[in-house]
Amino acid sequence: MTELYVSMEPNSFFINLNPRYSPAIVHGSIVATEGEMWQITVSCTNDGYMTEYDTVQGAYVLDGNRLKSPATISAEGGSTLDLSTLDSNSSSTLISGSGDATIPITVIQPVSWSDKILTEGRNYRIAITLTEDILE
Repeated sequence: MTELYVSMEPNSFFINLNPRYSPAIVHGSIVATEGEMWQITVSCTNDGYMTEYDTVQGAYVLDGNRLKSPATISAEGGSTLDLSTLDSNSSSTLISGSGDATIPITVIQPVSWSDKILTEGRNYRIAITLTEDILE
């Protein structure tokens, strides 16, 4: 039986959301091992937009603010995905391949001067989920 192990580094990150330095860019990598033919799909929360999160309550703010532009994720040799086209109930293929691979990925978040500055104890947050599948 073939297994596919995928890890992403970093598995969580903070980015500086300053419009002066927009877009905010985070680089990471996906490591796929022990697979034959595989694909990595992406899904996300909040319709692809970083959304206001209450760090004290540990929950998204009901009717909270969100950034004006969605985030994108790309994989070297694969796709660039606009996360606003996805949600937690759908996914799209980021990259497919075979065998062991270390794939550089990039998450890009544009920031606008019209994006609201949040109060203490609040930040913008999104969860991006990578799922691996073995193809037969």
